[in-house]
Parts: sequence; structure tokens; C-alpha cells
Amino acid sequence: MADLVTLTDLKTYLWPGETQALWDTILPAIISAVSEQIEREIGCSIARAFYTAKAGLSFVVTALNNKIDFDEGGAALVGTVAVGTYTGATLATAIAAAMNAAVGKTFTYTCVYSTTLGTFTIAAGSNFTIRWNTGTNKAIDISNLCGYLDTANSTGAKTYTGLRVGDEGKASGRGSSLLFLPAWPIISVISVVDENQAAYFEGWDKDFMITPGPSHFALKRNNGTWNRGMGNYTVNYQAGYATVPADIILVAYELIARKWKTMELKGWGESSKTFPDGSTGTVNADGELTKNHRAVLATYKRPIL
Repeated sequence: MADLVTLTDLKTYLWPGETQALWDTILPAIISAVSEQIEREIGCSIARAFYTAKAGLSFVVTALNNKIDFDEGGAALVGTVAVGTYTGATLATAIAAAMNAAVGKTFTYTCVYSTTLGTFTIAAGSNFTIRWNTGTNKAIDISNLCGYLDTANSTGAKTYTGLRVGDEGKASGRGSSLLFLPAWPIISVISVVDENQAAYFEGWDKDFMITPGPSHFALKRNNGTWNRGMGNYTVNYQAGYATVPADIILVAYELIARKWKTMELKGWGESSKTFPDGSTGTVNADGELTKNHRAVLATYKRPIL
């Protein structure tokens, strides 16, 4: 799970035009707690991520996903990651090794996997380009496995960080035409296989289509149904929002502000605060979702069919 708002943006919301750091050690914990609360209400992670790794985050590299096309401002270069099964950290090491072994390269490359964010960051000492979109090996590159979109090249910088990478999706067939995935909206599907390793393919003239927007909440069989079973389909896919929707951010701000205000006006354990003029005030200490908050978040839930 990723935080839905940043500390910097939150402070701008709470104290516009002011600069202060009094609560900087406390607010990050509140941000994380509220982000988790909102995602529990919706039912899935919100931030866009690739669900491509095996359960427990082991990354499987084969001859079908082990290439990295890149350049240093001149001729095309190709790195080849050794086939094998990796953790996030060991895959990062293998990616760096593959790029540093590319014939004709002059820069030194690093790759780091963040266990906190679930992201891979590839860097060098000078600007370089990773040709996720225009490389000759686009069809068999490592982009999806390590969280990078292949709709555009990574270019014009020394450092590139991919999207979060999560566990692959285990989906349970219900004997109906719809296969519900753990995260949505579904952006793209890389592969679908059943417990017998039979593959299913996307397309109007093939096996399934992603349900229409905006929720894109399931895979719909074009003909027939998905077999009943518990976790009997393994789906590698991309889902979530590239940027957190503004109304969700506003809900997060309001909940965080309530929790912070409780701490500011009352000591821990107090149920009310008496002020010098004799008045007493209370605050929603738990930062509970209001009816309006739930109405906003309901629009992002998966339809119940």
C-alpha cells in the first residue's frame, strides 16, 4: 500500500502559505493510517501498479521477458538479464549487471529495489534513454516485470523509477462469464493461465475482454464461463490510477486533518478540552468516515453483481 497524499501537499492544505515542521514526525504515520483506511473502504489498492511477480514477490525471468533496450545518446544497446527466479533485490542487481555488460556501453548503471515502495529505480551518472517503447526487443523486454510502462521511452534523465510491483493476481472463477481481479480499474492484462497452465488471450475474437470503463473491474469471457475454483486463475496485469483522484485526496485530507486536530486540541486520552472562557470542545478523535466520505468512495468500489 502506498500513501495517498504527500507530507508536503498535506502541509500546504493544513497551513497554506506557512512553513513549519512541528508535526513532521507525527503526520507521516497519520497519512499512512488514513490511506489504509480509505483503501479498505474501497476494497483495493488505488495507486497504479503491476501485478506481475509470483506470490511472495519472487520475479521469474525467462527468455520472453529478459531484454533491456537502451542508449547513451548514440547507438542502440541491449542488456540481457540472466534467466532465473529472483527477489526484488537480486533482480535489481541482475538488471544493473545486464546493462553494464552491454557491448558498447560507457556509463555505469545501478538498479535499486525499494522494499517499502515496491519500485525499481535504474540510474547512471549521465542522461540515458531506456527504449521501452521503441526498442527492437520491446516484445520480450523486462518492462512489465519491473514496473515500467512500454507506452513510452524513459528519456531525458539520469534516474528512472517504475510503478509499484505487487504480487500477481490470484482470481477465483465463479462459473460465470466474469473473472474478478483483486485490484481495479484494470488497465492492461499481460497473461492469464488456469491451474492446468492453459492460457487465455484478450481480444474481441479471442477469449476475453476487460469490462467497460470507468471501473474496468473484471475480465469477461466472450463465449462460455470461467471455471469454478479457489484462486484457480493466475493473472499478470496492470491496475489502479496513475494519479490519485482529486475527490479521494480531499477525503484523505479531511480525515487526516481531523486526527491532527484531535492531537492539537487535546492530550492523549482526553475526551474533551476546556478552554479559558469555560467552553468545552470535542473532536472526532477517530477520524471516522462520514456519510459524505462513504458516498465519494462508493463510486470507486467494484460493482456487486
